[in-house]
Amino acid sequence: MRKFKPFGPWVQIKKIEDGETKTASGLILETKESDYSKGEVVEVGTGTKLADGTIIGFRVKKGDIVLFKHFTGKELEIEGDKYILCYESDIMMFQE
Repeated sequence: MRKFKPFGPWVQIKKIEDGETKTASGLILETKESDYSKGEVVEVGTGTKLADGTIIGFRVKKGDIVLFKHFTGKELEIEGDKYILCYESDIMMFQE
């Protein structure tokens, strides 16, 4: 199995499906509405490079539980697992 790591300012998140119910036929029913999604940080990129060459690291780290905006970033699938690839600025909160 290959390991992929985001490059630059990207954060890879595994979405945590809170508030969903799955029917016997496999349909997912939303049980609550909100403006955010919950997930776990799987990997972080190399950081944001400024014009002067300085690299700014991330405040979130692998394993952090975060809340991020719905419909943000890019959805991708790697070896059957689904992830969200977004900028750290799309993350609203993280759990301490």
